[in-house]
Amino acid sequence: MDTNNRGLERNRRAILLVAVFTALLTTFTGSALNLSIPSIDNEFHAGAAAIGWVISGYILAAAAMSVPFGRLADLTGRERILKIGILIFSLCSGVLCFANSIEVLLLFRVVQGIGAAMIFSTNQATLISAFPPEKRGKVLGYLIGATYTGLTIGPVLGGVLNHTFGWRSIFALMFVAGILTFALAVKGLGGT
Repeated sequence: MDTNNRGLERNRRAILLVAVFTALLTTFTGSALNLSIPSIDNEFHAGAAAIGWVISGYILAAAAMSVPFGRLADLTGRERILKIGILIFSLCSGVLCFANSIEVLLLFRVVQGIGAAMIFSTNQATLISAFPPEKRGKVLGYLIGATYTGLTIGPVLGGVLNHTFGWRSIFALMFVAGILTFALAVKGLGGT
């Protein structure tokens, strides 16, 4: 019985870490690019309208697809949709490091937003279902803290990365952090 409790706690810890990391990553990437817009425009000369879609496309895709993916997760398994979302988000970050046109950048930002929608729609439900009622407030506090940390440090760290290494470094960081989070999700979350 003691072994089962340790396994359950290890699984809960993994779910909490995945939820916190994904909340941090998805909100960070949503806010980190804001200060990089002039750099992206300097490279692609796409104009204000197209460049604005680099930010808006991600947000709109994430918002529009959250409810459908929530329903799909109810039908097929939350952890499965969460893992697929992390993988899509991460792989798109890798592709975005090498975007060679505004069209590629916009396309993969929208697809990255779809991956974020898969994360948004399953993160909280996966977390709540893993913890007993008396611990849910605490773990939701961690999740909300990670969300606002991502939103807060996004412009600061994104600005530093953009200034020091260029705007692509933001996506490089998201790719590495996302793949590590995906590995944790595969190892630590159940097989649903």
